[in-house]
Amino acid sequence: MKPSLFAVAFVAIFSVNAVQAQPSQPAPPNPCSTKNKSALRAQLLKTPAADDAWSLTEVLLCGAKTPVNAAYLRRHMPPKIKVTSLDTDGKDEVSIAKVDAALIDSLFATGVANETELNISEDEIILRYWPNEACMNSRTLRYGKGTWRLAAIGDACD
Repeated sequence: MKPSLFAVAFVAIFSVNAVQAQPSQPAPPNPCSTKNKSALRAQLLKTPAADDAWSLTEVLLCGAKTPVNAAYLRRHMPPKIKVTSLDTDGKDEVSIAKVDAALIDSLFATGVANETELNISEDEIILRYWPNEACMNSRTLRYGKGTWRLAAIGDACD
C-alpha cells in the first residue's frame, strides 16, 4: 500500500519543523565581517598612526597566508619576539623566539579569530581573540619611531 500524498506531505512538514525547532549555536562574531572590521577600525582612530595600526591589525586577524602578507609582518617585527604561554595551572611560560617563516605563518588568524577585543593605550595595543572555546591568543603591538610593530605574542588555554 502506497502512502497518500497527504501522509507524505504531513511527514515532510513535521520533519522540517522538527529540524527548525532545534536551536542551533550562533556563530561567534567574526572580526573579518565588514561590520566588525569597521567597529575595530573605529577603535583605532585615536591611536597615533591609526592607518598603520589598522593595517597591522587587519593582516593579523584577516590576512591570507600569502608571501606579501608574510613579508609585511616580518617588516613589522623584531628579529626575536617575546612569547608567553599560560598553562592550565596559571603559570606563565615566557620565552624568546626567533622570527622565522613558521612563526610568521602561525600568526595569521584568518578563519579562527572569534570574539576579538582590543585594549588600547597611548603606545600599545593588545589584540585578543579566541580561536576556540578553550583558548585565547594575544598579540601586542607597540608604537615607536612613527610605526606600529608586533612586540609580543601569547596564548592561554584551559
